[in-house]
Amino acid sequence: MYKLEITKIHCTEKGGDAAHDDLMILVQTDAGPPNRFPLFSSEPMGKGDDYSPGAVYYYSNTAYISIWDRDGALNFCDASDMLGSTWVGATPTNNGVATVRGDQGASYKIYYTVTAQQPAANDNGTSLDAAFIQAINDDLTAWAASSLGQQVISTTDPSDLEDLLKEALLSTAFSKVAAKIKSEEKVKAVSLGVMASAEIFAGITGAFGVAINRSDFQFVGMSSDPDQVTSSIFAGGGFVEGVEDGIQGTLALGIWFEDAGEISGFYVGEEIDVDDGLGVTAVALAGRDDKDDFKDEEGNVVMDKAKVLYVGIDVGIADGTEAEELYYFSGTMSQMPVSQSGDYNHMAILDDLHCHDALSPDNVDEGEKDHVYIEYTVDDEDTVYRYPIWNTIEMAEGGGLDHWTCGNAIKFNNSFTVSLYVGTSSAKNSQAFIQKQTYSKNSFPSDGDLDYSFKDKVGTHKVDYHLHAKLQY
Repeated sequence: MYKLEITKIHCTEKGGDAAHDDLMILVQTDAGPPNRFPLFSSEPMGKGDDYSPGAVYYYSNTAYISIWDRDGALNFCDASDMLGSTWVGATPTNNGVATVRGDQGASYKIYYTVTAQQPAANDNGTSLDAAFIQAINDDLTAWAASSLGQQVISTTDPSDLEDLLKEALLSTAFSKVAAKIKSEEKVKAVSLGVMASAEIFAGITGAFGVAINRSDFQFVGMSSDPDQVTSSIFAGGGFVEGVEDGIQGTLALGIWFEDAGEISGFYVGEEIDVDDGLGVTAVALAGRDDKDDFKDEEGNVVMDKAKVLYVGIDVGIADGTEAEELYYFSGTMSQMPVSQSGDYNHMAILDDLHCHDALSPDNVDEGEKDHVYIEYTVDDEDTVYRYPIWNTIEMAEGGGLDHWTCGNAIKFNNSFTVSLYVGTSSAKNSQAFIQKQTYSKNSFPSDGDLDYSFKDKVGTHKVDYHLHAKLQY
């Protein structure tokens, strides 16, 4: 396992005519879903500005880093413009720096470190007795029926939900749970959230919640100032497969066996049996690395491996999370899927797209550029994935715009097929299909590097791009 820390981002040139870029970071580890930083905000960046996010990510093979100018509403990013992208592999790096460029003249430097890290054994979880489950049920049921609980159930804006959920956790509403936690030393944090039908992107349902550490939750009802209490916002979802029932349309209290600040990445879920007479549903989640050890030979959940136990009550919301594999991140992504679920035998990186012959006239200084994006499919599957996630990337034959470090990882069994789209405008659906190429496992040479050309003639203009892929395993 490797630990990536993004230590600093430097703006060499901002993009466009606005006073500053509203910078946000998206990181995808091992071809997984995007993790957004900052969670529900952005960092204003102008020429010469530095930003030290200190964002940390863990991965096994590769991490894809992209930065964006968030032009859309606070939590809906479909108008975002790419400011640059790069990727890192499984190689320790003390002082890594990547120079990236994006749309409208944007140029940035991303500083990072990569260190090898031994996966920590997780044996922190524990079973909760019936009295603890009863306390959760009592507090949740009463709070759900209260005016504040009803307000939360009917609220969909994440910014409002954050304030309401945090206020609830710091009130006397969960005093029975707080009393029980005092005798459970393994509990590190408590979360409150809604498992609802918020579709993050195609085929993925979502959840939203707020977590606070045990040290703050133990003093609920003591008029704590919410602004002085550290909390972690989490949003997540799961690919709808695996667990048959799960927590569907519920208000759920999470008992976490890790600190609030550590809630991120992939989790695997298993339903667990609780006393049916209590009227609650429970799902335990473990880290992906503990997936094989999360059940014993008889099929029972090994709670020592659990990172969280969700206990929920039905609040009448349709279509909740029914997932075997869940992840946590923040933000609304796109109308097309941008990451893959499931296990595959191989992984490749789309390393570099090179413009040899642009569709636009060769007048880069006058602002004439190609607007490019790619789509790909895997094996014989129908799902189409898109990069960049939003909009396009500007490219040209020169002016430093002839290369784009795509950086995204693709998992596959036998092959993946890439389609290239190029236009002279960033307007939606204005790009022309150029060509598709299939990268099969058997076509990669021994060094793992494979380069295919994408050529066509659009009107009187010849178009020629080359896409280089690197096989990871």
